[in-house]
Amino acid sequence: MSSSSYDKLLDLLNINNPNTVRFDSSNISFSLPTEDIGNGWNTKITVNAIPNSKYVGSVDLFYHRIPLSDVGNNLWLFSDEPFTTESIVEILNSAKNTFLLVTDMDAIAIPEMRVGDIASVNLIAHRESLGWIGNVDVNLIVGFPSIASRLHTLVNTTLPGSEYLI
Repeated sequence: MSSSSYDKLLDLLNINNPNTVRFDSSNISFSLPTEDIGNGWNTKITVNAIPNSKYVGSVDLFYHRIPLSDVGNNLWLFSDEPFTTESIVEILNSAKNTFLLVTDMDAIAIPEMRVGDIASVNLIAHRESLGWIGNVDVNLIVGFPSIASRLHTLVNTTLPGSEYLI
């Protein structure tokens, strides 16, 4: 199971700021992220010490949230079953090695689909997502096994090589 954006931020804080008391949810909290563009970052959050913990005060943290468009363009997701928000996130995490959670996204309007139907949906990062920003269009095909994406790559990428010219 992949880590959440929250877990990844905690890990980075602990790696870059080694202390005898590790940062965790018992001693710090994060504010909601705000867009703040700078050299190498697009987000600002405030890290706040939790009262009566080993830490005091707060500090602003600047970092780069990943644009959903970085997951790829012209994305095709295949499923044997009707799509749900959960299945879309699960397929993306598996296929693209991402760490998306359902809570990282605004509600997804998934149309009712029958076997063989193709639909396009726009995934939009929730404004409170700690790890993601922006949006990306994803094409959905229902009724085909997930192996169909590997077959698509084989037929459209591997086979057109010069050794297969007729």
